[in-house]
Amino acid sequence: MTGHHLCIIVGANRGFGREIALTYASTITTKKNVKLSLVLIGRNREQLRSTAQSIENDSVHVSTVANFDLGNIDNLDENIGAVSSAIEELIKSNTFSKSILINNAGTLGDLSVTVKDYNWKEAKRHLDVNVTSFVALCSMFLKLIPVSSTNQRVIVNISSLYATQPCAYWGTYCMTKAARDQLIGVIALEEEGNNTKTLNYAPGPLDNEMQALVRNTIGDDDQREKLREGFEKGQLVNMSDSAKKLVNLILSDSYESGSHVDFYDI
Repeated sequence: MTGHHLCIIVGANRGFGREIALTYASTITTKKNVKLSLVLIGRNREQLRSTAQSIENDSVHVSTVANFDLGNIDNLDENIGAVSSAIEELIKSNTFSKSILINNAGTLGDLSVTVKDYNWKEAKRHLDVNVTSFVALCSMFLKLIPVSSTNQRVIVNISSLYATQPCAYWGTYCMTKAARDQLIGVIALEEEGNNTKTLNYAPGPLDNEMQALVRNTIGDDDQREKLREGFEKGQLVNMSDSAKKLVNLILSDSYESGSHVDFYDI
C-alpha cells in the first residue's frame, strides 16, 4: 500500500468517531510510503484538538472543523462551507490516492416512547440531524472531490442492525438509519464506474456512552433488562476492535459497493 489518503470523519470528537481516527492513523503510521491527511469534524473544539495532538506525526496530518452542529439546520450551509474550505486547502497542495468520507454523527431519538406518542417537531429535528445533513455531506464530497483528482472515492455510513431490522421504541432511529443505508446504495449505483465505492458499516453493540444512554432511557422493560444483562456479562463490542475491522475493510477494499456489512460478518 502506497500513496496519500484523505479521510474526513464526521462526529470525530469522541466515541466511535474518535476511535476510527485513532485506528486509521495508527495503521497508516506502521506502513511505509503512505501518508494520511485527516479532517476531524465535530462540535467540541477542545476534544478535536486533543485527538489531533495525540495522533499527528510525520505520516499523519490533522485538520479540524469545530462547532459543527448538525442539529442547527439553519446553519447547515455555513457548516458545510467550513468543511469544504478545509478540504479545498488540502486538495490545493496534495494529490490523494484514496479519498474517504466517514459519517459517524447521529442521534438516537426518544427511546422512551412509541410512535403514537411522537412529537412531529422532535421527529423532524432527528431527521434533519441524521438524514438531511447526511445528504448535504455526501453531495458536498462528491462535488468537491472529482473523479479526476483521486484514484478512489469512498463514502462510509456508520449504520446499524436497525437499518435493516425494525425494533419497538426505536422508530426514528430505525427510520433514519434505513434512509441513510438506501442513499448509500443509490450513490453506489449512480457513481458506478467513477472509481467510487460506498459502504454501510454496522459496528455492533458498542461499549460506549450511547449504549449507556440506551440502557437508561429505553421505554421497554424487556429490552432494558437484556441490555443491562449484556453489559454486565461483557457482551458489548470494544470500540477499538470494531474500528480496526472497519479500517481494514476500507484499506483492503474487500466489500461490495453499496453493501451493508455488520461487525459480526467480518
